[in-house]
Amino acid sequence: MPSATETTPLIESSHPPRRLSGTTLIYPLALVCRVATLLPTTTTFFILQQFICRRYYRDHDPARIPPDGHIPDAMCAQPAVEERYAAFIALVALMDGIGSLGGYAALSFLAARFGRRVAMATVITVGLGADIALIASTMVASWLETPLFALWLVCASFSQATLVAFVANIYLVDLVPEESRTSALSSIAGWGALGSVLSFSVGGTITTRSGNVLVVYSIAGILWLSALLYVWLILPESFPKAKREQLRLERLRPQQAQTRLMRYMLRLKRFLARLERPPRDPNTGRRNWRLILCAVHMFFTGLGSGYALPALITIITSLYRYTPEETGYTLTALSATNMLMLAMVIPALVRVLRPIYLRRSNNPEKTTDRLDVHLAFVSWVVEATAYIIFPFMHTRASQFAAVVLIGCGPGYGPAIRSLVAASVEPLKQGETLGMIEMMWGAGLFLSPIVMGSILSATISSVPQTIFYVQAAIVISAAGILLFVRDVDRYREA
Repeated sequence: MPSATETTPLIESSHPPRRLSGTTLIYPLALVCRVATLLPTTTTFFILQQFICRRYYRDHDPARIPPDGHIPDAMCAQPAVEERYAAFIALVALMDGIGSLGGYAALSFLAARFGRRVAMATVITVGLGADIALIASTMVASWLETPLFALWLVCASFSQATLVAFVANIYLVDLVPEESRTSALSSIAGWGALGSVLSFSVGGTITTRSGNVLVVYSIAGILWLSALLYVWLILPESFPKAKREQLRLERLRPQQAQTRLMRYMLRLKRFLARLERPPRDPNTGRRNWRLILCAVHMFFTGLGSGYALPALITIITSLYRYTPEETGYTLTALSATNMLMLAMVIPALVRVLRPIYLRRSNNPEKTTDRLDVHLAFVSWVVEATAYIIFPFMHTRASQFAAVVLIGCGPGYGPAIRSLVAASVEPLKQGETLGMIEMMWGAGLFLSPIVMGSILSATISSVPQTIFYVQAAIVISAAGILLFVRDVDRYREA
């Protein structure tokens, strides 16, 4: 019997008529990890709102704080509390931005050096640590509560849904052929959106019905642990040791005397240098601006959209007084629409439109990225328009309809990542996606600083201002992709 390797699961059936591929096995993992990440979301916003409200009354009128510590919604409906709450949400979003910057860099290194499974197991372990830290913060002395809460915040920022999705995406890119890449990336995003649907639909309800905010965190911890076991026991490696060694040797040739940190900084410097001075086409002599266009697009869309959902949640919870259960149903509608678009509508559109775009292409290789470009542009326009519409909706039903429209624009995710993967040789696709995601992370890092300050300043007067600014930024950034050319995609020599 042949010995097991990292590309085969540790647990195999005694009657294995057909072995499931990694392409199939990564989908349920994406689902479980998304549920584990987002199940406590609505409860977390409720906890943060209560925390800010209690701190405000402790500083200004402690006698009004009820004995059980729970502040009624009417007492929290104060402009000063709303401004503090918006500022604190901006701080949490800022931590997510820091987590994105550091997380993409660390996971990109781990995925290239030790394999995709190690990277996935790492982010899952950090997510498990976040839930353990929060649960433990309620069982210790008061002087330990704040450090454990801070540990939860840090771990949560380094195990957010976008980081798990990044590892799942590079895992999938390793395995699928080029012509199926956009559909595959859309499908796995759809599985993640299904996890969001399940999370938002039951997370707030569990908290409301049980009366215990820790239940959802305990369930999330169990899901993280199950996902970790799944990675080590079942999921095969998509970037085997031979490819990792090939990539390592290719990097080491010009860097024999450099330290690991220096080698990483050199790779980052080379990537940024390529953005600053794009390579020339050997046939035409023209510079290839493809990656720099994608990088600029990712940075500004991250800047414009990174704070959109936190801003929406801040507005509906502080201005419209949504309960955790109502917030959960609203986010469920958003995620369900995302899921349908990513899992069904977008793959179907790609199958129908791809042959049409290929017939119209002048590329002699009969390949084109125009469909991905147009899909990303239209998706951003739809999402930005829906966010502008939302503040003008004054009933729950009309707000629900606006949220559904927001959910109709997730196609930019798989489209832009497919564009990036088609820009470089297959061996470097994972690393390049990681660097591009870092540009997205840089935008996410700045988004709560820029957009959060706008919301904090206008939430009590003109709260829709943030959505106007967001729309201007993301639609302008989406227009950059229209300059991406098919002739600049990667071609084998």
